[in-house]
Amino acid sequence: MKLLFYITRNNNGGAERVMTNLANEMARRGHSVAFVVAFTTESDYALERGVRLYDMKINHRGSTPQKLICAFKRTVALRRVIKREEPDAVITFLPYSVVTAALATRFLKTTLIGSVRCDPSISFNKNAVTRFGARFIYSLADGCVFQTKQALEWFPKKMRDRSKVIGNLIDRRFFHTSLTPERSGIIGVGRLSKEKRWDVAIKAFSMVADRYDGSFTIYGRDENGNLDGLRRLARELNLADRVVFAGSVFNIERKLRESRLFVLSSESEGMPNALLEALAVGLPCVTTAFAGGECEFVDNNANGLVVPVGDASVLAEAMIEVLSDDELAERLGRNAKSSSALRYDPDAVCEKWESFIKSVVHKKEGMIS
Repeated sequence: MKLLFYITRNNNGGAERVMTNLANEMARRGHSVAFVVAFTTESDYALERGVRLYDMKINHRGSTPQKLICAFKRTVALRRVIKREEPDAVITFLPYSVVTAALATRFLKTTLIGSVRCDPSISFNKNAVTRFGARFIYSLADGCVFQTKQALEWFPKKMRDRSKVIGNLIDRRFFHTSLTPERSGIIGVGRLSKEKRWDVAIKAFSMVADRYDGSFTIYGRDENGNLDGLRRLARELNLADRVVFAGSVFNIERKLRESRLFVLSSESEGMPNALLEALAVGLPCVTTAFAGGECEFVDNNANGLVVPVGDASVLAEAMIEVLSDDELAERLGRNAKSSSALRYDPDAVCEKWESFIKSVVHKKEGMIS
């Protein structure tokens, strides 16, 4: 197949990472793959040599009129690339990317496949306008991929009938990474956004710090200026020198393999890549029961520990439990790696994508003919 992946930006976010992984795997499997971004930034998830990269170099900053002009330019530029590549399918993830791709593929035979990368009951359920908007936007696609059954069920039956649930595609390097013999430090990975609830994680660490000599390092870019508030919280808890905000880094698997514990404190998630990557490495994990108390990726006390959202005391207790019990930590890590290999094997996930793309393409071709 000839496939074209489109993303508005490429900044190491979750959607971009999964899309990059998927594009690379499809190229390895012999498909013709093009990857289009509105503008590029440094990325830890580099594309394979066989993937053709198109950088439109069209940012979206500025006033509302300027953003609208940029959106128009991106649509025109994307349509030009689509006509040049003539892909069987255009694959895109985020809502604004779906709109651009829908306009760019208008009156063309190319199939459009979208994907929902969040918990729609939280992200799209703010009011009647956002609910209608989300359902309308994704209805523009010929097919749609969801990360969880819970997310799929938020949409109407007509949408569900042309959709499929497929787990995230994790880069193979995480499965090929093993923990180092000597490890130290607690690690967290993710944007410094409010829904990640890093404040809860830092408060939990303050309850662990007296019993543990290591540091708590958070890897992720600042979002909406939240870094200043988190730094202030760390200072108030006398942890300024032990809570480290390390920003975005390359080769995060090296940081994971050298750590003792991974912590996720989010109140909502779609399918958290950072957690899945930590599990694939075999690092013991403590996670909240995000997305309304349903965590589909960790079986409590089997391949990780699951705690309620927003409760720093319970999170601290779980962290102490893992840090103080080497046998428990070893069991959780071992089960995490083996369960990840079963659930998120790149070949199995990629085959599901291949099958779904082919079915949607063939269905549209049948409707056109």
